[in-house]
Amino acid sequence: MRVCVSYFSGTDVTAVVARSVQKGLLTAGLEADLLDITPLKAREKISGDDYDAFIFGFPVYSDFAPSAVNSWLGSLEGKGRRCILFCTYGGRTSGYFHYHTWQLLKKSGFSLLMSAEFLGRHTFNVAGWKVLPNRPDEGDLNIAGELARKAAELFREENPKLLSLQKPMGYKEKLAAYEAAVPSKTAAPNQPSRRGADCSQCGICERDCPTGAFDAGTGEADPEICLKCQRCLFHCPDKVLVLHESMYRSYGKFLEDWNLTEEDMEKKQSKLILHAWDTVR
Repeated sequence: MRVCVSYFSGTDVTAVVARSVQKGLLTAGLEADLLDITPLKAREKISGDDYDAFIFGFPVYSDFAPSAVNSWLGSLEGKGRRCILFCTYGGRTSGYFHYHTWQLLKKSGFSLLMSAEFLGRHTFNVAGWKVLPNRPDEGDLNIAGELARKAAELFREENPKLLSLQKPMGYKEKLAAYEAAVPSKTAAPNQPSRRGADCSQCGICERDCPTGAFDAGTGEADPEICLKCQRCLFHCPDKVLVLHESMYRSYGKFLEDWNLTEEDMEKKQSKLILHAWDTVR
């Protein structure tokens, strides 16, 4: 059996979990390929017919998977293939990720067997935030190993039970707002920019942008399609990309708005989603 572990990862959190899952699958005796679908061109190459099963791993951006991921899932043809899903999130909540992504996978013809969620440092730690700076840790990656072992078992099972998830309260209203949102024509505070700094013009920011939003020449991103994933900022070898100064002062407001503390976030645990009630908050 050949399994594709495909993942989207702006600041490498999801990548760490995906590599751990791949390692576990190989240990379990399955053939497992790792596919980073973060760069735009990488999503053009995949053929579902090359694999018997899939494991999809994505971060949570404001309660959902990244919009680029959701569009990509709609372009796939599952043809009944079995799949497993996992997300990474930075301390607040996994939101509507599991239910919404399951709906997209069903629409594309995939059969979901299991889901999972993993804690990881927040994307905006690049702006000096201090959300779970050392996660995923050994405990989180042990759960990734459990996911791989359970995945191998389910993929080999003759007639595994499909996962069915309960619709979260408020999902319909949240989805309507998400789908009706109009892209901004002006740069947001969390949009990376070079702001006149000198760089070596390596072009990594433009080449690896998930949506083709970043222009290495100008040092700016198109606000209408920028995901604010911080991939360009995180991977810039010259360290010349920054966010608006307000982002570096907003950590306290984030904690206050969501009634969070660093201690409470650290207590949260990664887990497997095996039953309908496992995602109910």
